[in-house]
Amino acid sequence: MVVDEEPSVLSLAKAVLEPLGCEVLAESDSREAAALAQTRKLNGVILGARMRGLDGFDLAHAIRRSRSNSHIPIVMLTAGEDARTMRRGIREGINFFLAKPLTREPLIHLFESLRRAMWEERRRYARLPLRVTATCSSGGRTMQLQTRNISTGGMLLEPSEGLARCQEIELEFALPGYSRLIRVRATVQHQTPELGVGVKFQDVPDAHRVAIDAYILGTLQKRG
Repeated sequence: MVVDEEPSVLSLAKAVLEPLGCEVLAESDSREAAALAQTRKLNGVILGARMRGLDGFDLAHAIRRSRSNSHIPIVMLTAGEDARTMRRGIREGINFFLAKPLTREPLIHLFESLRRAMWEERRRYARLPLRVTATCSSGGRTMQLQTRNISTGGMLLEPSEGLARCQEIELEFALPGYSRLIRVRATVQHQTPELGVGVKFQDVPDAHRVAIDAYILGTLQKRG
């Protein structure tokens, strides 16, 4: 997503980034952009520092507080190398700064720098179907729940009245092609009758993290 009040910035961003394979959401209204960040998964944001409504710092703050976009790369467009602006931006979670006026070459170089970070963020939220029985333990209570899908950061379970938002749990489940049981701590993020129980993994052992990642990418081959 690119957010700026200057039409030339939005036009240039679309002209440069779309041929590189990006879907560019161009927004001139920073409040609309903040609302989008709460409801739509993004891979990265470029935003102007000075805007009406929400300025770039407030918008960055809102993005960092969103459930789905709190870790995405954020780039701020600034008027030159303003150290004061950059320090404030860093405090609000800005990762990169790009000087105005925006031109083609710096934007291309920036995108190349961000490509890996955006890919990792996209993969973190990529969910693959997983239909196994998971053992869920919390507060001395144990239950068996069917899983629905898994990502590198968490998984979706069938609805359960025994789980509540923010509850910490322990999970144990098997991955097809992996000889060891996955054992992780997790936190319940949300639960609805329609979607199920969404949990976020905590402190995943390195071997299990590699196995989950390999399962999602289709490279898991009987890892022990």
